Amino acid sequence: MVILGILLLLLQIGDIITTYIGKKNGCEEANPLMKKLVKADFPYFIVLKIGIGCLFIYLLSFNLIILNLIALINGVLLLILLIENICNIYTQKRINKNSLALAILIDKENLELIYSKKE
Repeated sequence: MVILGILLLLLQIGDIITTYIGKKNGCEEANPLMKKLVKADFPYFIVLKIGIGCLFIYLLSFNLIILNLIALINGVLLLILLIENICNIYTQKRINKNSLALAILIDKENLELIYSKKE
């Protein structure tokens, strides 16, 4: 069960990293409880996520079947969340890239219109 605890902690760290990268690329936190924490102060978000991971490691030390099952379900959900975060970051980067290309195209069209009006 120690391996499961370490895996949960690594998944929490992965969630922190992907949330940070997503935030830098224009994504938003989907969890309404965490959204305020991410917007207000990111270090508190990090401490909370690491604390949750450590709490699960502590609960796993009791070796109770129900706690092990809860930790396993949490691990699966965190893995799904991590995959979703990665997909969202990829999608947002493509949107940002397309928006930049569109903005450049519009600016070029505006310059051409300006020059054609001057002539």
